[in-house]
Amino acid sequence: TLPASVQACHDLFADNDQSIQENHSRDAQNYRVPNHPYLRTNRFLAAFSHRLDDQATRNAWIERMLALDRADREIELKNAGLPAPSGLARCYQDLAKNIGFSDDLFDAIVQNTAVPPSYNPMKRWLGAYPISSRFIRRQVVKLQSRENEAIDRFSAFADGANYRVYGKQKRLPVAKVPAPLPTDRLGIPMPSDQDLTRLFERHLPMIAVEQISEADQIGSLSATGSGLAVEVQHPSYYTLVSYTHFHGRVLLQLNYVWWFPKRGRASQIDIYAGKLDGLTWRVTLDTDLSVLAYDVMHNCGCYHMFFPSPRLVTNADNEEASEPLWLPPIQWPHSAPTIFLKGRSHYLAGVINAPNLKISNEVTLRPYDALRSLAVGARYRSAFGEGGLIKASRRLERFLLWPSGIASPGAMRQWGHHATAFVGQRHFDDPFLLARYFSLLPNKSSEKLGSSEASFFASASSSSSASR
Repeated sequence: TLPASVQACHDLFADNDQSIQENHSRDAQNYRVPNHPYLRTNRFLAAFSHRLDDQATRNAWIERMLALDRADREIELKNAGLPAPSGLARCYQDLAKNIGFSDDLFDAIVQNTAVPPSYNPMKRWLGAYPISSRFIRRQVVKLQSRENEAIDRFSAFADGANYRVYGKQKRLPVAKVPAPLPTDRLGIPMPSDQDLTRLFERHLPMIAVEQISEADQIGSLSATGSGLAVEVQHPSYYTLVSYTHFHGRVLLQLNYVWWFPKRGRASQIDIYAGKLDGLTWRVTLDTDLSVLAYDVMHNCGCYHMFFPSPRLVTNADNEEASEPLWLPPIQWPHSAPTIFLKGRSHYLAGVINAPNLKISNEVTLRPYDALRSLAVGARYRSAFGEGGLIKASRRLERFLLWPSGIASPGAMRQWGHHATAFVGQRHFDDPFLLARYFSLLPNKSSEKLGSSEASFFASASSSSSASR
């Protein structure tokens, strides 16, 4: 039985959820904790559920999930054109004070915070996955081998290709950002807004896109009466903060997301072509704020590549039943790199340091949350629909790759819904993703791990691996 104050708030949030649902403005980015409509979580926060040893960490964890619900609900209400119900702000305060102190309520929350995988087991069963996955894996290995050979041969401008270069001419200095960053009770880095802006400016990549058609121009995503459009006259990178658990430490990650109007056709029938395309470039910072790793994916969750720093060693991969890790052959860039992309397909062509490359298109940094509430006249709507998908970007490849269990393979999708392997299970927002595949070389850690931190990582990481 819930305490009376919690029950009253529970009913208020449940009624508000119903109104949001009726107005078709439900947002899918974060996971709603079942039976607790005032809480939302994600894979990163869910990983703390068995590490909450004292009241302070319990409260900090609950407050972060309440804050997620508050932010998401604000977006949903804005998109629905609804005012916040009376008493909502007071309920957030009351819930923050009460939830962590009720053992029964807290235990019930812990048992419900695991975020389900973005893979449908029924589809895999119907698609004879043990057989179909072998065929898919062979095709993935072929693609990786072919593209790795091209990346290994890449030499910027040697082929006479015409590139449009995106970036920013002026970057704020990073020298004033303190290292290590301050952390909260959970050990999560907490940079100030100013320091976060500096970090995003400092690590902002230049992007050189081969120009074949109008599909090869970066723009800003906007909503129209008939759907979504990419305004190429206003190129933008959408920025998002994420975190990773790396061998006992929580590390800050900077994500840069950009969009193209479409992926062009390579032939009359091209199952990979379609409306909208884009990529996400992620920078993982060590505690000293040096770059520990880069990785990149297309916004469908496809073509996920890793670029570990020389301080990392790849762990032995004995997962024959999963998709092989994609490690392109590049020379490690020692500063914010230039990413070269092929025209039409937007496949990665190369990653190099080219600080003197002339920028032809200045980009604007915008918050990723702007995509969740785009203006359409006097109203607002999210770029993403049910399940986090952009339905207008669906590809014909979904009719071939559905046995992977992924919803609409090839379609662009929202943060938190990027399954990045067709064989096995892998998620872009898995908080143990980097640590599962990479370890620090001896004596390369920027700080010594305590035994409690190390034991937490070992138990949490093994639990995460068991869900694969």
